[in-house]
Amino acid sequence: MRKRVIKILRDICLQYPSYEKVPQICMKIVRRINDMEESVRKLVQDVFESLWFTPTNDPTLTLKKVHNITEVVQCCAQDLGTEWLQTMLLSVRSVFSLMG
Repeated sequence: MRKRVIKILRDICLQYPSYEKVPQICMKIVRRINDMEESVRKLVQDVFESLWFTPTNDPTLTLKKVHNITEVVQCCAQDLGTEWLQTMLLSVRSVFSLMG
């Protein structure tokens, strides 16, 4: 059930990147970064890789991504601390190092 909800929320963020609630949706997703189930954690990592680290040629979309990232980090840091961000960035870094 958790994976299905995460996938639905991911699809909303990908299809409507300018939707004003994207940062709040991302905050809901990021809460699962330390889930007990490995497949849920992997899905969360994949979601943020696609939302935040997929290149775009649209300057407006790039600015929106930066705004969303900033808002999510700021709000989640207040609520959850920054361990989730470190966990996510380390996992993204390991994926990119495998690609390089």
